Amino acid sequence: MGQRCTRLVSLPQKPRSHSKEFKSHCESYRYDECVLEIMSQYSEHPLRPLSELEVFAGNVLGKTGKQSKQQRELSTTMKERFEKDVVFLINNIVKDGTEPSMEALERSVACFEVSFEIGRIRKKSEQLVSFKYVAAAVCLKEIERCSGGRLRGPLS
Repeated sequence: MGQRCTRLVSLPQKPRSHSKEFKSHCESYRYDECVLEIMSQYSEHPLRPLSELEVFAGNVLGKTGKQSKQQRELSTTMKERFEKDVVFLINNIVKDGTEPSMEALERSVACFEVSFEIGRIRKKSEQLVSFKYVAAAVCLKEIERCSGGRLRGPLS
C-alpha cells in the first residue's frame, strides 16, 4: 500500500468476542483518516478538500456538474486508491493473514458497532459516516456466508 494509510494495522490473531480490545483494534484501522487524506490529496484546491461523498462514490464533482479532463483523471486514480484501501480493511476483518477467519462475523459486527460510536473523526462540523456502510456490507456478506448463502427465510 506504499505510503498511503500507513497507520493501518492488522487485527490480533485471536481477538476476544466483542471485547473492548478488539473494538479498539477495529477503530485503529484509521479508515476515516484515509478518507480525509484522500479528500485533501485529490482536491484541485488545497483549501477546499473533496467531500466524503465524492471519495466514497469515486467521482470528483465540478462546480458546473460536468467533469473536466483533469477531474476525470483524478476520479479514476482516487477511486482505485479508495478501493485498495477498503479491500485492505475488509481483508483484515475477514481474514487471518491469507486464510479466512473463523471469527470474521464477530469482527465485522464489532466494527459495525464501532462505526456508530460518538467521537469519531470529523471534517469541520461534519461527521464522516461512510465507514458505517463499509462495515454494514461486510456484516451482511459474513451473515450470508455463515448461513450458507441464505439471507432470507422461505417466503410465505
